Amino acid sequence: MEVSVIIPMYNEEDNVFITLNEVKKVLKTCGNYQIIAVDDGSSDRTLELLEEYARENPELVVLEASSEHGDGKSPQNWF
Repeated sequence: MEVSVIIPMYNEEDNVFITLNEVKKVLKTCGNYQIIAVDDGSSDRTLELLEEYARENPELVVLEASSEHGDGKSPQNWF
């Protein structure tokens, strides 16, 4: 089975590694998996930390939203 998890992040620099490590730990039990982290226009180091993590973890795909859209907003204009 292949599983993909999408994680939107906005100003989460204190939680990036914690979140990704916990999600990765759970997904390892699923076989093939992919984590897609979407930085939603953070003003802190969230994007930088996501990219750093991705260099060592090829299962992570990092996307950058063009601007902050907030929770529950339509993703149709993100990229």
